[in-house]
Amino acid sequence: MSLRRLLIAALWLVSLVLAYGVGGFRFMPPPQPPSPLIEGLSGSWDAASEELNRRVQAAFPVGSSEAAMAQTLKGQDFHLMTWNAKPGEEKEAVRVHYTVICGIASSISWQIDDAAKITAIKARYHEIGCL
Repeated sequence: MSLRRLLIAALWLVSLVLAYGVGGFRFMPPPQPPSPLIEGLSGSWDAASEELNRRVQAAFPVGSSEAAMAQTLKGQDFHLMTWNAKPGEEKEAVRVHYTVICGIASSISWQIDDAAKITAIKARYHEIGCL
């Protein structure tokens, strides 16, 4: 490759980086609050899911209050995906964050009784929309 072509390619790359840096970041989602439930998850998707499931079941054991759980999840940027579920029907909250090439979802599903106490709960950590 000639020096001129290399210089043109380098200038083009610098121009893209500067253009993205100036205008592109306005399209990036705002930073999310930290989530102790997902912090430090690593390994295979199955291993990370198992660890998230363990953490969720320890934090919100069967018999605990759905309202207290909902408040905690909201503070960690989880969003309720199921509306108007009746006792015994499954509800779900999801937190999605993005890396350069993947979206990663932390999903928590649960059921409650008539007193709004958790009767079953499980969690999953998984990729969505990867390149």
